[in-house]
Parts: sequence; C-alpha cells; structure tokens
Amino acid sequence: MDEDELRSALQAELTSDELKKLPEDFFIRLRGLIAQLQEDQKQQASSDVKSLFRAKEHQVTQMRDVLIKIRLLKLFSLFLSPINSSLVSEKYRLLTKEEKQLFQEITDAMRTFWTNVAAVDIQKDIAYKEAKTTDVHEKNQKEPEKRLVLVEILEYLPKYHDDEGHIRGPHDHGDIVSV
Repeated sequence: MDEDELRSALQAELTSDELKKLPEDFFIRLRGLIAQLQEDQKQQASSDVKSLFRAKEHQVTQMRDVLIKIRLLKLFSLFLSPINSSLVSEKYRLLTKEEKQLFQEITDAMRTFWTNVAAVDIQKDIAYKEAKTTDVHEKNQKEPEKRLVLVEILEYLPKYHDDEGHIRGPHDHGDIVSV
C-alpha cells in the first residue's frame, strides 16, 4: 500500500453516501505502511529527514482515522435503517475483514440487547399480571358475575371513580389493570 491508495480510498468515501469497496486486507496493508514509515524514520540520521517522515506518518494516520470514522458512520447507518436483508448483504460484501468482524459483533450485541430488554418487559408484565390475577380473582371466585378481566392501558388515564365509588388511577401507558 502507498499513500496514493489511501488518499484515493478516502476521497471515494468522502464523495459518496454509500460504502465503497476496499480490498479485504486494506487495513492490514495500511498498518504495514505506517510501520514502514516509522521504520524509515528510525533509520534516518538527519533530524530534518526524521521530521519529514514523522509528518508523513502523522498525515497517513490522520487520513486513516478519517476514513475509519466515515466508514463506521456508514456501517452504523445499516443498523438504523429498516432491515432489508438483500441491502445488508450487498453492503456486507463491501466491508473489510475487520469491519465484517465488527459488524457481526454489533449484530450479536444488538440481538442480545433486544432479547434482554424484551425479557425484562415480559417478566415484569407476567409478574404484574399474575399478582393482579391472584389478588382480584381470589376475592371474586365465589361470585362469577364479578369476575374481572385484565386490560392493558394504551394511553394515560387520569384518576376516576369505578362503579363501586372507589377512586382508581391514574394509569400510564402500558399499565395492566383489572376491570
């Protein structure tokens, strides 16, 4: 790899909203370029020439960092857009080896996150429904006409008086109540 290839890849990413295809080993070769610049710098006797290599290394690492940030933003946009498996497959082919690994790790982490969050909500709802069912239905088992039904509140409901004159509420969206 040389600076021109890096500059070209950076320019392509900057001028497009879409990911551009990079060679699978692009970042490995880029690390090699930086390592070579560091080695060349060490081998120079003149402090002026060392400064030139140091400046060149700094420029290459800045281009690398900008390229990585741009590609990460484009990669993350895949997670935020509606799931379209053919689009994701198409974009996946444009990723380097390291980006594919990151994509897989993020996908796995997001799947775990959604599973855990859903499980917390479901467990909370089940526990709440079971508590309400036990409390309400045990009281009215002998009087079937007074059997109550669990209802999920879909929007905020202020305080109100039930048919027996008791004050109920307020209830928030997602609350489970018996009627």
